Amino acid sequence: QTRRNLYKQSNAFLSANDRTVNWALAKGHEEQQIREFGSIKPCIWGSDAHEYRKMFCPDGNKHCWVKAEPTFEGLMQIVYEPEARVRIQSNQPGEKDSHQIIDSITFIDDNFQLEPVVFNESLTCIIGGKSTGKSLLLRQLAYAIDSQYVKEQEKTALSSRTSFAVNSATVKWRDGTTGGRKIVYIPQTYLNKTIDNPEESTAINQIIEGVLLQESDIKAAHSAHVETVAILSR
Repeated sequence: QTRRNLYKQSNAFLSANDRTVNWALAKGHEEQQIREFGSIKPCIWGSDAHEYRKMFCPDGNKHCWVKAEPTFEGLMQIVYEPEARVRIQSNQPGEKDSHQIIDSITFIDDNFQLEPVVFNESLTCIIGGKSTGKSLLLRQLAYAIDSQYVKEQEKTALSSRTSFAVNSATVKWRDGTTGGRKIVYIPQTYLNKTIDNPEESTAINQIIEGVLLQESDIKAAHSAHVETVAILSR
């Protein structure tokens, strides 16, 4: 009972043991865990060094990765998202190849800032009011990487060309190169085109379908629909 009370009052556990981590996250029986121990709890870990040579190198390379701002408020976020915010493992979670990450774009045009626009290595959202240049930034980013591909994509959209384009822009990748790479670019009006012409199938349609089918309810409804169509087509 004493141990249970201590667990209930705790926000996190100091442990790198895989069994403890899995128990604390309580996958599959979260409600029962919350009733008994108050919440789902993260496990965090330090080097636990007992001698100088083991400083900054935890046993078994069990490094503790926390996805948050390096502040106390950022650390507190692991209490609310224990599974998504903390990992104890040797390699960095979600680490991507540097040649797949766009680092920045630099415009060479009097209408734009001279400083590079820097991007996050994970998800980047471009937000702003109407007609503030969101779509233009995305378009010029893709155009600087593969101009021919962008022109082909825009032919399938309702609006075949942008009303304004910069003189020149350079995209820098995280590995230091500035060459073109394979990308997927969806013009602003492309989704309108997809809705207006549902029979027309392209590579982007397949990407959108793949994202939607990740939802179990949508996947089940889609499977039932495909089966029904197959029966009616016999």
